[in-house]
Amino acid sequence: MAVALATGVFLFTRFSPRLATDLRRDLLTDQDRVQLLEGFDGESRLRVWSDTSRSVLRDPVNPERDEIALLLRRRARLSWQVAARPGARLELGVARLATGPAEDAAPCALTVLVSGPGLLDVTVPVPPAPQDASVPEGVLREGPALPVFVDLPEGAETLELFTTADVGDADDSKLAVLLSPRVLQPPRGVPREDLGAVM
Repeated sequence: MAVALATGVFLFTRFSPRLATDLRRDLLTDQDRVQLLEGFDGESRLRVWSDTSRSVLRDPVNPERDEIALLLRRRARLSWQVAARPGARLELGVARLATGPAEDAAPCALTVLVSGPGLLDVTVPVPPAPQDASVPEGVLREGPALPVFVDLPEGAETLELFTTADVGDADDSKLAVLLSPRVLQPPRGVPREDLGAVM
């Protein structure tokens, strides 16, 4: 009887419906695990840049784009405790905010440093913002974005994202944006009855 009961419990646990959870983590909504380390002027939360997504003038093709643009200076650093599972991938875009109609091609780069059992760092240039004569003086505008994809090594614990600018550029007020930084990973199966405990 005991064997049959144990077998039934095992089979129920093994084959009961499980719900896929934790497939995607977004930097914006995961801010309890984010530390703003440098270049945020004492801010405790990331700020959102909304000009492009709300303005038909700035983005006549797709004014209702899906990306969320997070503001940071061109010399800034943050860390994100992701504790990613095997097979995880970081995806985001990076762009600069230019001011007025003039071209903005000052050197700027984004580095992603992954720490954990497997170390990895990836550095990409932030694309220049070409001249745009339709933009009034003093108005911020978003330049072209570069998509960034980083396959995270197994055991990745922390992502450090930091921007660097030309050492000869003394203007620390210049800004860049991170577009919808997110970690996509294989789902974690949770029994239906345990779903409330992980929400």
